[in-house]
Amino acid sequence: MLRNKPRYITFKKFKDKKGFLIPFESSNEKVLKGNKLPIKIKRIFFSSGKKNYFRGDHAHKRCSQLLICLRGQIKIETIFKNKKQFFKISENKIKTVLIPPMVWNRIFFLKKNSLLGVICDYKYDSKKEYIHNFREFKKLSSIK
Repeated sequence: MLRNKPRYITFKKFKDKKGFLIPFESSNEKVLKGNKLPIKIKRIFFSSGKKNYFRGDHAHKRCSQLLICLRGQIKIETIFKNKKQFFKISENKIKTVLIPPMVWNRIFFLKKNSLLGVICDYKYDSKKEYIHNFREFKKLSSIK
């Protein structure tokens, strides 16, 4: 489990006259070309939302997530150790956001038809994994 604070991760982009490619590798071996993922893949999902509305509004107990903007523009609000932080990702950038466990987050879709890809290192478990109540999150993470 990653207990670090949320942060940007920038990946290599390979570009030519036909377009670009951003490869991801989930390997223990040395990565020769492409980008090594900072987490092991257990689950991948896609999320969209109406413009200027937010999704998320929860924290995970064990799961780390790598957020990738596939279309549009997305803002992520995080709370970690009593500090609020904002991240912006868009389809034209090669930045992603890594959210470790025990980080409260909200995801805002800033443009119509924005699409978010999420790579997780933990299986889906709605009963044991998610913290949906901010007071409970504050208690569990020792935020005052």
